Amino acid sequence: MPTLEIRQRVNRRLEELYRRHLSLHDDEVVSYYNSGIGYNKPEEIAEAEQAPFSISLATTDGEVFHAGDHDRPFALQSISKVFVYGRS
Repeated sequence: MPTLEIRQRVNRRLEELYRRHLSLHDDEVVSYYNSGIGYNKPEEIAEAEQAPFSISLATTDGEVFHAGDHDRPFALQSISKVFVYGRS
């Protein structure tokens, strides 16, 4: 398990990355699936639903670190490529 000092460094770095990347590509958000609602046309999605962003990191020993909107549900299709590439 990471020491308290390492946990604090990881948390600071994730927060820094989160803040640095938060506003990137704001005008390019395209979403066709809204968790719990289903498929939508992009113009039907409220801006508040396009804004959630987070970064999470899990260590091999099971510790999880977060920055941002990590507690909001999202559609699995949002991260499905991770599993596809991992299987290759």
